[in-house]
Amino acid sequence: MNPSIKSQAVDQAGKGLVASLITYLLVEYGMDTELIFIVMPVITILLAWISSKIGDPTIASFFSATPVVEIEVDEVPEG
Repeated sequence: MNPSIKSQAVDQAGKGLVASLITYLLVEYGMDTELIFIVMPVITILLAWISSKIGDPTIASFFSATPVVEIEVDEVPEG
């Protein structure tokens, strides 16, 4: 696996873990469910922005100008 794709997967999983923890804490402290649904998109965008500032911007795919692409080639055609 391309190291850049692996880093992106780790970054995305980390943001998902943080978002899940925030959601859990909001539910535990009794925040209204509808308000949680409204706040979570803002939190995920904030996490993506923070990720692009502290790491490689191409890994934080939400704000990436150049997507990370991995292509596998089995055979090169003759011709």
